Amino acid sequence: MRWSSSGFPVGLRRPDAHDVAHVQTAIHTLGVPTTLEEHQCLAAYMLSESPWLNLAAAREEHLFCALARHRFRRMHFDDGTLSHFYADACAAAQVVIAVVERWALFLTRARLSPGAPSPPLPLPEGQYIFRGYRLDPLLPQAPPSLPLPLASFTTCPVATMQFACRAVQSMHYAGFIDPRTGRIFGAGTSGLHVLMIGRVSPHCALAPLGPVAFKAAEHEVLSASIRFVETYRRPVLNPAISVLSEGRILPIQDATGASPDSDTEFLRSRTGILFAPYEVLFISGEIRPLFPRA
Repeated sequence: MRWSSSGFPVGLRRPDAHDVAHVQTAIHTLGVPTTLEEHQCLAAYMLSESPWLNLAAAREEHLFCALARHRFRRMHFDDGTLSHFYADACAAAQVVIAVVERWALFLTRARLSPGAPSPPLPLPEGQYIFRGYRLDPLLPQAPPSLPLPLASFTTCPVATMQFACRAVQSMHYAGFIDPRTGRIFGAGTSGLHVLMIGRVSPHCALAPLGPVAFKAAEHEVLSASIRFVETYRRPVLNPAISVLSEGRILPIQDATGASPDSDTEFLRSRTGILFAPYEVLFISGEIRPLFPRA
C-alpha cells in the first residue's frame, strides 16, 4: 500500500508521526494488539481519509473514481493511477476493518476474563448508537437491510444531531457534483437531515475509540462488517435530543419562545429541553453482524 507523496500525489494522505504515535500509545494502553501499519491506517481514517476508505470498503468504485477526479482535478494523472489509488484505499480499508474486528473481540474476551483488572468494556447489547448525515432526496431509498462494511457511529445524541444538521464536512467532498444526481453532494440546503438509530445486537464488531480518538467529544464508535436492519422511518419536526440515548423519538410540541443553547447550535424550549429546529428523518433499526455466526 502506498501513501501520497510528491512523486505520487494522487493517493491517501499519510498521517504525521505525532498522530500515529498518539494512536499507538492510546491503543496499546487499552491492550489491543496492533501493528504500525494499522496505527497509520487508523489515524488516517480518523483524521481525514474516511470518505475514501468507506467508499472502498463498500466497493463503490464508480463514486470513488468520480470523487478522486474532482478532488485531484488540478493534477494530471491517468486511469492507471486512479486504479492504483482505489486498490490502495481498498487495502487500507481492510486493514481498519481487521483492527476493529480484533478490537471488538479483545473487548469481549477482556470482559469475560476473570484475570483482567477493570478491563475496557464493549458496547452492551441493547445500547443505542447513532449516525447522522445529509442525504440528497433524489437518491434511492436505502434497502431495509443495509450492509455497512466500514462505518463510523457515535454514542452521543448531540454529536450525531450536529452531523445530521450541518453541511457535509469532509474537505474531499467540497464542491463535488454527485454523478448519481447531477447536484452538489448531499444536495446542499436541499439535503435531508438524516439520523440513524441502531440498537446493538450480540456479536457486532464495534470499537468505542475512547482515548484513541482525536476528537473525544464526538464519542466515536467504529464499526466493521455490520448490517443495519431497518424497522421504521419517519420525519420529525423539532426533535428532542437527549431522549435519543433511550431510543426515543419525541418532537417538541411547542417551540415558541425557544432560545439558543449556549453550548450547541441548537435551541432550548421554554421548559429547558434541547432540540433541533429542523425536520429530521429518523431511521431506526438493529445493528447486526454482516455475517451471522453459525
